[in-house]
Amino acid sequence: MMIMIQHIKQWLQSKRFALTIAVCAMNVSLFAQEYVTENGVTYKIYTVQQSEGPWRVSYNHGITQEELFSANPQLRETGLMEGMKIRIPVKDANVNTSSSVVTSPYILYTVKEEDNATQISKRYGISLTDFYALNPECVSGVKIGQQVKVPSSVPAKGEYIIHKVQFGETATKIAKRFGVTTQDIQSANPVVNVNALQSETLIRIPLSTLPSEDEFFIYHRIAPGEVLLTLSQKYDILVEKLIERNPDIDPHALSIGQIVVVDKKFEKKEDIMHVVDRKETAWSIATSYGLKYDELVAANPDVDLSNIKKGNVLRIPQFPDNHAAVPVTDSYIVSNASDVDSTELYDYKKLGSPVLNVALMLPFDADLEMRQMNESGANFEKSKYIFRSRPYIEFYEGVRLALDTLASQGVRVKLNVMDVTNRLDAQNQLQRIKSSGKTPDLIIGPAHSDEIHDVALYARENKVPVVLPLAQCDSLLKEVPYVFQASNVDTINISEVARRMVDFCENKNVIILANISRTKSDIGRLHCVQEYCKQKGIVPVLYTFDTHAPDKFLEVISQEKENVLLLTSNEEAKAGSILSAIANVLDQKPGINLRLVCTGDWLRYESVKVEVYHKLNTMVFSSYALDYTDINTLRVLARYRQQYLSEPVALSPYFEKVRNQSGFSRYALWGYDITQLFVGARVQYGPEFFRRINDYMGNYTQSNFHFTHVTSWGGAVNVGMRTIEFLQNGKISVTDLL
Repeated sequence: MMIMIQHIKQWLQSKRFALTIAVCAMNVSLFAQEYVTENGVTYKIYTVQQSEGPWRVSYNHGITQEELFSANPQLRETGLMEGMKIRIPVKDANVNTSSSVVTSPYILYTVKEEDNATQISKRYGISLTDFYALNPECVSGVKIGQQVKVPSSVPAKGEYIIHKVQFGETATKIAKRFGVTTQDIQSANPVVNVNALQSETLIRIPLSTLPSEDEFFIYHRIAPGEVLLTLSQKYDILVEKLIERNPDIDPHALSIGQIVVVDKKFEKKEDIMHVVDRKETAWSIATSYGLKYDELVAANPDVDLSNIKKGNVLRIPQFPDNHAAVPVTDSYIVSNASDVDSTELYDYKKLGSPVLNVALMLPFDADLEMRQMNESGANFEKSKYIFRSRPYIEFYEGVRLALDTLASQGVRVKLNVMDVTNRLDAQNQLQRIKSSGKTPDLIIGPAHSDEIHDVALYARENKVPVVLPLAQCDSLLKEVPYVFQASNVDTINISEVARRMVDFCENKNVIILANISRTKSDIGRLHCVQEYCKQKGIVPVLYTFDTHAPDKFLEVISQEKENVLLLTSNEEAKAGSILSAIANVLDQKPGINLRLVCTGDWLRYESVKVEVYHKLNTMVFSSYALDYTDINTLRVLARYRQQYLSEPVALSPYFEKVRNQSGFSRYALWGYDITQLFVGARVQYGPEFFRRINDYMGNYTQSNFHFTHVTSWGGAVNVGMRTIEFLQNGKISVTDLL
């Protein structure tokens, strides 16, 4: 921490900041009074003295207490404290401010309990270093109740509106509507192909200014101190309606300059009664009135619209004028931004393979290795270094093995291995890359979350794809299109596994085996499964760990349907004993059709015998699984064993807790699969491969990759999954889920 503080202080002394005005404000003479101007109103910045209260401050400055609280709304919660900086509205229009006023583009923000410097700088759209430039006293941390300087508005540069592509719209039409070029739209949405836009896709439109309103909506820009209740009262609209219209906002933490869409009011019109004419269909009638077919169906629930005849009377719903309108700042959530790309494949066999420059950033701790070798001597192999760096060495071995395979196919790669153990290392390595003048074609790494930010910003600036094989960065995924989260994000993985498990349960008798009294993660999985069951119309039976008598399980078994036992808990000891007891009970009742469905975590547990999984006809949903019947996988395993004298396993091995001291290699195959995918796709599809990543079919060993973009302008997360079936005949089957 001290090194970081010293580094930042040195940086502050030598760096010339972009916020020149704000810096000047901090360097004015002590005899000059500091002022700020917001929305045309000038405020004097005053430091509260000892024992001063609202009445004394108001009296001394010739204002009312109400004016004091209006200028400083945070005082209603915090009160006045010695040393606090507050704003005093300047009433005298003739005051000479030419020599004493420094007009600053910032306001004072009071630090709350949950705040830190990073969160505050992100909320107000500035970098952390610029935040420290405004508030050098915060380098060592912020304190609750402290007042810090932040921008009075979000900078207009790089501002976007969000547009939902309508049926029949093209990039040319959209560009003409918003006064931009198709290239502007493509640059703002690198993930999609603007020449093949799909309806319902959300895209960003770059604009220098936003409209204040249009025919249907008002676009309100949040001012300092405004909350949703303020907007509700101003526009006479329910807060719930504002939240419904703006699903991307945090109603408890609005940012200054943020746009909130407000519906204009329109009166409901009388429905039309339409008499069906000869040759008319429900579809043609809906189209003629500008309705969706589903809207016509909903308005006529008692009519079979597939068999209407001449003379039938249909109700045509008349909606408010803004019914079909879509605000330009629509939701930021996109289910999948994949599209048909017209980019031709790069035939490297015909044209000659380019030499790809790949940077591998992992924490090998080379300096630590040298120190421990000197300290440990002959006992170096027993040092902690072996265990801390071993996963990354194994990953590197897998990378090398994959590159050897690709080289035999004509692919040429220059691998630059970089030892990155902390954020400073990452910054130094990026500086070396910039100094060399050779931009990498691909970056694999880094491994730790605190190193990702700088690498991701470099990737966005230079359009370099970054693969995160181990670390997670949920926030950057929404904004940097070149970031690929290869390791499964926990929150997404839990939801995706639950959805897949419930999809398997349709038209079956579903029994949930759950732990309702222990860990939050168990309860979270249970609720997730129950929610998906509700969406599918499945009514499951809940069989809990508190049900002590295993024979009671027979009471919830169906004799007519296939039974599915969903295991939502990861508590190994108790769940394991229950599964064994259930298997014994079923032995006494032959002919019952039952299948256990669980997550990949159970592949690592040793308390349950393998025979139990086979007896229960178990299906496991896992992100990683080795198929020992696949010829390609067996070849890779044989090559790895021969080259590295170790046994590679999937990240979730079958019923084996792989410890650091074991002879297994846990991460080698992960490095192999990652390299196979990203280097192979880069060669086949060229620099724009990130739009075609799901089209590439590599020879993977333990993985089934499938990437989903969270936005049309952001990165992608891997939700690929496999099932491992432990069949009652003793065989094991591995299948990729589509």
